[in-house]
Amino acid sequence: MSFNNERRRFLKNSQGLLFTSVAISSLPMPFLLSGCQSEFYYITYENWSQDIKVKSVMAASAKAKEDLERVAEWALENGYAVKAFGSMHNWSPLIISETEPKDKILLLDVSAFNHLEMVESHQDYGVVRAGSGVQAENLYAFIEAQAGGNPDIPGYAFSNTPAPGNLSLAGMLSIGGHGTKVSYNGSDENETLNGSISNNVLSVTALVWNGSKYALRTFTRDEEDGDLFLTALGATLIFEVTMLVLPNYNLRCQSFTDIHYAELFAATQEESTFSIANILDTAGRMEVIWFPYSQKPWLKVWSNEAAQPAGSRAVSGPYNYPFSDNIPLFVSDIIKGILVAKPFLVPAFGILQSVTTTLALKGGANRENLQNQVVGSATSRSLNSGETITQEEFDELLPYIEAVEETQPDATARSLFAQSYDIWGPAWKTLVYVRNTTLRVTANGYAVHLNRNDVQGFLHDFANVYLRIQAEYAARKQFPMAGPMEIRVTGTDRTEGLNIPGAKPPAFSATTSTNDAALDTVVWVDLLTFADMPGAGAFYQEVEEWLYQQLPAEQVRVEWSKGWGYNAQGAWQNDAFISNVLPTTFNTATRSYDETVSKLRSYDPHYLFASSFIRKLVP
Repeated sequence: MSFNNERRRFLKNSQGLLFTSVAISSLPMPFLLSGCQSEFYYITYENWSQDIKVKSVMAASAKAKEDLERVAEWALENGYAVKAFGSMHNWSPLIISETEPKDKILLLDVSAFNHLEMVESHQDYGVVRAGSGVQAENLYAFIEAQAGGNPDIPGYAFSNTPAPGNLSLAGMLSIGGHGTKVSYNGSDENETLNGSISNNVLSVTALVWNGSKYALRTFTRDEEDGDLFLTALGATLIFEVTMLVLPNYNLRCQSFTDIHYAELFAATQEESTFSIANILDTAGRMEVIWFPYSQKPWLKVWSNEAAQPAGSRAVSGPYNYPFSDNIPLFVSDIIKGILVAKPFLVPAFGILQSVTTTLALKGGANRENLQNQVVGSATSRSLNSGETITQEEFDELLPYIEAVEETQPDATARSLFAQSYDIWGPAWKTLVYVRNTTLRVTANGYAVHLNRNDVQGFLHDFANVYLRIQAEYAARKQFPMAGPMEIRVTGTDRTEGLNIPGAKPPAFSATTSTNDAALDTVVWVDLLTFADMPGAGAFYQEVEEWLYQQLPAEQVRVEWSKGWGYNAQGAWQNDAFISNVLPTTFNTATRSYDETVSKLRSYDPHYLFASSFIRKLVP
C-alpha cells in the first residue's frame, strides 16, 4: 500500500491513533493512516422520537481542533461525508436518514470541544467563548456563576432558552434554538435579543473550504458572510463561538391548569383577562401545553421578580417537573406501543395527562388520587363533557400512571417544598425542563411572523382549525394526535442590540427579521404525537396547508429541527413543498433563500457536510 508524502507527514507528526477494538478490525486502511488523534468506532444513530434509527454508522471522537482539518482531508480523499453530532435531540434528518447509504458517512462526535471562557464581563453585558460540543445546561450554569453583571444578581444569562438542557451548543445553533420571550409592559430588560439563541453569536469558527482545503476560519458579525453560519442546518462543522450574554435575572414561573382553552384562545385580546395577548403584555414569557381532548391547558407564565415572592418555591437547578421529565425510556416506548396499537385510547390519555399535571404540580399525582379524580362512568366524551375516563381506559394506561407515581413525594412530604406550580430562581433554572427522560414524541413546528396586534386573532383561528380537524378525524374513529399542542412566542432576530455596525440577522434562522418592520412577533406552533401514529401524516399535512393558505409564505417559516413538508407518508416527504414553498418563506429576509444557499455551497463545494436531506435544502 502506498500513500503520499503529506500522509507520511501526518504519521510522523501524529501522537498516535486511539481505537476501539471494533474499529481496528473493521475500518478501511486509509483511515488508519490519516494521522488523526481520534477514536473510531461504530454507533447506532437514533433521533429523539426514534423514527430515524441507523445502525452501524462509523463515528469518530475528535480530541483536538487539528483533528477537524485532518478528518476533513481524509473524508474528501476517500469520498466520505462528515456530519457532526452531539445529543441527537433532533427530529428532522439533517444529520442522517434511514434511506441514504451509510457506508460513506462519518459521524463526528464534537463533545470534547466543551471549553468555556468568559471573555468580557460588564455590568450591562458579557461575552463568552464556548466550544461547539458544550451542553446547553453547562453553558447556562457557567455564565450564571461568573462575576459581573447586575451587582444584586451576579452572573449572566440569555433572554430566553430552549426547554431542553441536553442540547449541544452546535446543535442548538444549527437549527436556531429558541425559547419564549417578547417585550412587556413595564419591562426594564434588554428587549433587543428576544429571538433565537443564534442571534447572540458574535463570531463563529467553522470548518470551510478556502480554495485549496477545508480549514478552520473565524467569521465575525460585521463580515459580509458573518450571518451564514449562525443557523447553518448542519451544512458546516462548527468548532467554537463567542456569544453576547445579558445580566442575570430571576424568574418566577407560575403554572395554571384552571383556565379554559376558550379564554386563552379568545377571539380578541379584550374578550378575556386570560387571553394569550394579555398574558404577553403582562409578563412577556408564557407557554401553553394543551393536551388533546382536555379543556384546560397547562399554562406557564414567567415573570421577572428580583426577590423571591411569598409562596413561591426557590429552585436550585433545572428540571422542576419530575412528573413530566422523569419518564423512563422503556415506559415511553410502552405508552407509544399502546397508543399506536389502540389509538382510540388517545382521548383518555390526553385527559389523563391533563389531570395528572394538575395533581402533580402539587405533588399529589399518586394512583389513588388519579383514580378518584379522573375515572368516571361515561363511555364517551366530548370537549363539552367532564374530564373523565373509564376504568378500563385507566387500567390500559397504568404504565404511565405508575411512572408518574414514582416521581411523587409521599403524603408526609407534601408541602410547599414539593410543589412545582409556583417556582422562582435564576432564569435558566426555571426555563429548562426537558431532558432524556421526557416522553419521546415527534412534532411539527412552524414560526409564524405576525404583527403583535394580530397574535390573539391568529391563535384563536389556529385553535379552532385544530379542533375542527381533530373532530373530523374522531368522527372517523381516527386519533392521530396523541400529544399536546404547544405555543410559545418570541421576538424576531434584531441586530441593534449587538452594537455591531453592518451586522445582519442569522441568514437561515426561522426568526430572522423581515423587511416588513410591522412583523415584529413570532408565534411558534407545535403539535406533538408519537411516531407511527396512524393518520398523523395526513393530519399534519392539513394543518400545514391551512397555515400557508391563511398567510403569505414569507410569514410562515419552518422550525428546522421538527416536522414539516408533509404528505400522508409523513414529514419531509413533500418534495414540491421543499422545492417551491420553502425557498419563498425567506423572500423578505435580509438574504434570499437562493443567495444563502449559493453562499453556503461556496464554503462546501464538495458537499463534505451534506447529508441527502442537506442536499435538498442546500443544493
